[in-house]
Amino acid sequence: GPRRLRLLVPLLALLLLVGGGAAWYLTQGPGAPTTVPTLTGVPLTEAQARLAAAHLDASVEETYDEQVPQGSVIQATPGEGTRLHRTDDVTLVVSRGPERHQVPQVRGTPTDAARQSLEGARLAVGAVTEAYDEQVPAGQVVSTDPAAGTSLRPLTKVSLVVSKGRRPIPVPSLTGRTAAEARRALTTVGLTYAEGHERVYSTTVPEGSVTQQSPAGGTLHQGDPVTVTLSKGPEMVDVPSVRGRSKDDAVAALRAAGFQVRVSSPLGEVFGLVSQQRPSGGRAPKGSTVTIVVV
Repeated sequence: GPRRLRLLVPLLALLLLVGGGAAWYLTQGPGAPTTVPTLTGVPLTEAQARLAAAHLDASVEETYDEQVPQGSVIQATPGEGTRLHRTDDVTLVVSRGPERHQVPQVRGTPTDAARQSLEGARLAVGAVTEAYDEQVPAGQVVSTDPAAGTSLRPLTKVSLVVSKGRRPIPVPSLTGRTAAEARRALTTVGLTYAEGHERVYSTTVPEGSVTQQSPAGGTLHQGDPVTVTLSKGPEMVDVPSVRGRSKDDAVAALRAAGFQVRVSSPLGEVFGLVSQQRPSGGRAPKGSTVTIVVV
């Protein structure tokens, strides 16, 4: 009767509403079918626009890739052409470009620390060689090959040159050389010429040449000084006249004046007196020899 009809009308209305909602859900709403568009090799912004047009959500992951340009899609999951429902997620793997790492600046750091820096930069240590260096202390890195700042593929080997400290320079022997020769010899090997304030007498080294040096040998480093003492030549002294004096007196007088004495007696020493001397007077080098003839 009328009562059943009153109950049926709302029920029919509810069924129509639910049916219409289900139809909308399956045709226009989140349950509607859609297809994953072409995304591989497409720049990320364009890929996101294509997914939005297909009513799909994008989640993005990044990874290095040698071929696919930075910012473009390497792959989509699920793949292109897959049938999905609207608002489903599609994961995009996007290229960060080729993986490259810069060689760190390790000059002046100990070898172990340089090794850690390179490994931390996802690079590897190649050949390690040693060389003298005037600035970098022994045991620290002088340079890398390739140089700091170079971009390299992961695990590329980087060679290290490690300092042996400053190069030792053997000190040359300068005795007997002129001041100019000594200066040239020191400059050639990288040492500095220095002159002592006082010059000294020498019977063996000519005036203006080197009689002694400090240090006399061993090794120094670049720029270190070698101090030379120059000769004043022999000290000249008056030769005493000893003609007519006894041999012993003559020898004593000449020795007291600083000379060596040579005695010649070709005819034998009858009187024991000096008949001649060479040189016979004037000045002669101290320490030189005066010859006396005794008769």
